[in-house]
Amino acid sequence: MALQQTLIQGTVQQMILTPKMQQAIEILQLSTMELERYIQQQLTENFLLEEEPSQTQELEAPPLTSRVAAPAPAAEDGEQDRPGEQQREVDKELETLMASYSDYYYEGRDLSVSDEDGKRGFIENTAAGAESMNQNLLRQLSLSTDDPTDYKIGEWIVSEIDERGYFSSSVEAGAEKLNVPPEEVERVLKVIQTFSPTGIGARDLRECLMIQIEASSHSQKALLKKIVQDHLEQLAKKQYPKIGQVLKISAQEVQDLAKVIASLEPLPGRYFGSHEVIHVVPDVIVKKVDNEYIVYMNDDGLPKLRISQFYRKLLKEHNDSPQTKEYVRDKLRAAQWLVKNIQQRKETILKVAQNIVDVQRDFFDRGVVHLKPLTLKEIAERIGMHESTVSRVTTNKYMESPRGIFELKYFFSSGIESNDGEATSSTSVKEMIRTLIENEAKNKPLSDQKITELLKRRGLNIARRTAAKYREELGILSSKYRRQY
Repeated sequence: MALQQTLIQGTVQQMILTPKMQQAIEILQLSTMELERYIQQQLTENFLLEEEPSQTQELEAPPLTSRVAAPAPAAEDGEQDRPGEQQREVDKELETLMASYSDYYYEGRDLSVSDEDGKRGFIENTAAGAESMNQNLLRQLSLSTDDPTDYKIGEWIVSEIDERGYFSSSVEAGAEKLNVPPEEVERVLKVIQTFSPTGIGARDLRECLMIQIEASSHSQKALLKKIVQDHLEQLAKKQYPKIGQVLKISAQEVQDLAKVIASLEPLPGRYFGSHEVIHVVPDVIVKKVDNEYIVYMNDDGLPKLRISQFYRKLLKEHNDSPQTKEYVRDKLRAAQWLVKNIQQRKETILKVAQNIVDVQRDFFDRGVVHLKPLTLKEIAERIGMHESTVSRVTTNKYMESPRGIFELKYFFSSGIESNDGEATSSTSVKEMIRTLIENEAKNKPLSDQKITELLKRRGLNIARRTAAKYREELGILSSKYRRQY
């Protein structure tokens, strides 16, 4: 039987996303801040789109044949200083806002700048990038030695310090590479280990802690060094009685010294980490009005778009070439799609958010313990949309409510069946576990089995391994590590 290739004509049905649908999906996934940037990009690319003037702007816009703004009209007598006053008010608001983030932006600089220089000072203080660890250490090195050989050795050592702040190579490797005695590399390394932040350039955790203890003025410095040097593994396991027996001190004294050691920095390189402040802008706002929770869209800062009437009229009146008209029509269709898709995004988010609030009414009234189990499928069925749509709506979007700001995903969780047949949200169970541990006797912490028994008394059928899993997800240590003396 011979094999041969043949062509067969057939009809196949398949779903193809149109550009409009692709844009709708893309816009639906964007957060408010991302949507604002997307709109600004579209305003730049599509000349048929324009931003509606706000109430403070002039009602009549300049001709749209140019993107260049028209000259401002001459001020009436007595009104010459109004724009300047408005700018100074804006500058003051910026200073007030940035003052709350002085650790990140101003780095201790004086905020009492003049009104005229407020905006310039804000830009100058936020534009400069932070000094890197390598740059900082090299600057300290240049201030600590004038010897070219020492600087060359130190420069190599600094290049071998990783992002944790640890010296990741060896003295022997440096000696071989630089053709100098190992003792010289060790000596320069010791100098760098005196730099700021304390502990920088250590070869391991033990040396890092020892450097910090040596630089401190603690009255029990000798005991602290002894614990770190000889009992670091036991310390990690909180075996305070065993350490106390060796050092001939009580378990409580060891515990007090352990707290001092725990306050030291195990990763000095974190000092040079990113200080970027991540801002969260809520996409929806929930307010309680007449005992009902109403959801509003947070549109503050979003440009309101409209189609340019000037170019609409131009398309009708001018006898341009077919290619020009088709180009303008394509831009017009794209502008219309964008406006409609943004409106559709707003309506969809409001639907999802309002239904989440309706289902989780007890949470908003009484707190996290009363959060109900909820799935994406349940909300999808309530609003008559696909589950994937709800997933896109709830990803990277936030809700501001009387209870605080939450990501929409926060309200979705699995459930644990109770004795009365109702399900309790896993998030609520975690909060119960957190509360139990916070209120436990510190010298006799609750085991996972004991937590399970206490939850069963509240009518929750939960396995011990589930309680342990939730405790670990909360970042809480097991009972043997929580015990205090």
